[in-house]
Parts: sequence; structure tokens; C-alpha cells
Amino acid sequence: LAHEPAHQGIVLLKNSGRSLPLSPRRHRTVAVIGPNSDVTETMIGNYAGKACAYTTPLQGISRYAKTIHQAGCAGVACAGNQGF
Repeated sequence: LAHEPAHQGIVLLKNSGRSLPLSPRRHRTVAVIGPNSDVTETMIGNYAGKACAYTTPLQGISRYAKTIHQAGCAGVACAGNQGF
């Protein structure tokens, strides 16, 4: 039952500009933007336990490059650009 929706949700992107993987020599500063970019609770869905061993996107990227972080909107349904 879940196979077909999951299959339809897959997106493959062409890496023609060789943007990935990020290189610390080429990408010295990386902007990490989004309301969930530094939050572990949203990564684990409705799991009732305490999130103790998760790395946020901001934490992971900060290990390899200088980062600029902006949460942007308060949630994923953004009505304006006031948080940017």
C-alpha cells in the first residue's frame, strides 16, 4: 500500500554543476535556512522517546564548513518573508 506513494515521491536531481558533494575548499560558507534546520524533534516524527543521538542539518554541515543560519519562518507554512 505504501510502496506506490513512496515511489511517486522520489525525486532525482541532476548534479550537472558538481555542487555535491560539498567541498570545504570550494564551499567555505554554507547558508542553512529553514524552520527545522536546527531542530531534532521534527526529524523523528511522532516517536515518543527523547531525541538524544540525532544531528541536525545545521550541526552536521557546521562540522565541515562555516555556516550562516537563519530559521526563516516559524513553521513550514510561511506567509511572508519577515524571518529572513
